[in-house]
Amino acid sequence: MKYLFVYSCLSVGGVETLIVRLSSWLSENGHNVTIILSRHGELDKLLDSRVGIYYFNITNAQKHIYALEDDPFDAVCCFDPSSMMEAAFLIDKLDYPHRFFVGIYHPRIFFFLKKDSPLSILRRRFLEKFIPNASLAFMNEACRLSHQSYLDSSLEGSFLMPLAVKSIKQRKCAITRKKIVSIGRLTPFKTYNLYLIEIVSELIKNGHKEITWHVYGDGPLEEQMQLSIRRYNLDRHIFLHGRLPYENFSESISDAHLFVGMGSSLIEAGMLGIPGIPAIDSAGPYSYGYTYNLNGYDVGEFRNRLPQVPVYNLIENVFNMTNAEYQAEGERTRLHCERFSITSVGTSFVKKTGELGVLGPLPFNAKFYLFVYVVISQMLYKKRMAFGLFLQSLKTMLPHPYLKILQRANRKVLARSAMSEKMKL
Repeated sequence: MKYLFVYSCLSVGGVETLIVRLSSWLSENGHNVTIILSRHGELDKLLDSRVGIYYFNITNAQKHIYALEDDPFDAVCCFDPSSMMEAAFLIDKLDYPHRFFVGIYHPRIFFFLKKDSPLSILRRRFLEKFIPNASLAFMNEACRLSHQSYLDSSLEGSFLMPLAVKSIKQRKCAITRKKIVSIGRLTPFKTYNLYLIEIVSELIKNGHKEITWHVYGDGPLEEQMQLSIRRYNLDRHIFLHGRLPYENFSESISDAHLFVGMGSSLIEAGMLGIPGIPAIDSAGPYSYGYTYNLNGYDVGEFRNRLPQVPVYNLIENVFNMTNAEYQAEGERTRLHCERFSITSVGTSFVKKTGELGVLGPLPFNAKFYLFVYVVISQMLYKKRMAFGLFLQSLKTMLPHPYLKILQRANRKVLARSAMSEKMKL
């Protein structure tokens, strides 16, 4: 089959690793895959060499369309609200209908902010009015239920497709006692990045003196975390390593005693046989249990009942296990996570292709939505470019002591911009 994937940038994240794994698996199994990206990212180099890559976005797509006009794709696939609009724009310009796949990989991705931006409103309205339910793939039932509730629609005909992880052999190395690892963006809804600092402090007070917590990732919470670590005097126990190159994932985590987090990294750690505590989205220091206690394909979503198990208790329970109990815990976790393997997910994806909803030819009102979306996107792009040039000029003019103030202000602006456009797992 012939697939077209559309996305923004393959930086390090759960959805991005899914795109890399799925496109590479499809290529390895005889399918043709082309990916359109807005810009280069860290994971580009991990794509299978047979995957075709183009770099352009909705603001300059017209001049690149000719490269895609040879023959129709069996399916056009997108993986977040922004790429949904870009993919719909491309289908309109290609001028023939395509089976359409919209992957939805966060329970609030279409209604994240209390105050919507014009672009987010257009994306949501386009989803409601023009995207067939048979095109919608949700990462798990919790994600589908949250959209069903917000959109006031049954979403009948949609289906589930989880984040996929590569098949990883169970680790063989010895563990480092009481070493906790977390991997993921340091974004506000991942509240475990803040409350776990207090939990580490409490565990030390209660006799777990050798505990360490290694955090891989960057984002808006980093500065707040650093301040909290200093306040609790935990510089020798908590380490912020910054962004982790994906190829170093297994090496960095393989000796961990325990993993705390959400998303694909929780599952990938579980594939190694590392017990995990799911950090539930915005739920505070409580969870539903361990990784294998999650329902279906859940990876840290808030369900219709409050999590009631204190994360402190879950950590201490693992620390107090005998070797035999710990080995059994790791095996139980690994068996639960094997359902997320790329072989299982890829096979299901191919089978589902022929059942996807069809998009195109687009009616006039859909074309109008896309026209307005492109105009606003172009305006925002030019605004950001102008702001970037302004900051560069300030850097050459300001005395050195003021540069750090400027850098902090720039990070806050970028964080707000990222939150307003989309949030990634």
